[in-house]
Amino acid sequence: MTLRDDLSARLQALGATLSPSRFGGELAFHLGRRELAHFHDAFTLDLRITRKGFRELEPSVRADPRIVSPDAGKRDWIEVRFRRRADLAFVEALARHAVRANG
Repeated sequence: MTLRDDLSARLQALGATLSPSRFGGELAFHLGRRELAHFHDAFTLDLRITRKGFRELEPSVRADPRIVSPDAGKRDWIEVRFRRRADLAFVEALARHAVRANG
C-alpha cells in the first residue's frame, strides 16, 4: 500500500467520502457537500483546515516544516507534505482537526 493509499483510507475512516473536486483535477474527500481535502501529488495533501482551525493549532504544529503553505493562516487551506509512513499520523491528526473545524 502506498502512503497515498494509506492516507486515503485514514481520511475515509474519518467520515470523508470521495467525489469529484470542485477545483478540478481528480477526486477529493468531502464531508457532506464541503470539500475537505485533495491531493496535489503523491506526497502533498491540500487540507481545508479553516483559518480559525489553523489558529487553534499549537504553535509548534503551525511551525512544523511538513506544513508548506506560505500563506497558512491567511486562507482556509494548507498544504501538508508526507514522505514517510511516520508522517501519516501527523497528517491524520491535522485531518481530524479539520473535520472538527469544518463541522
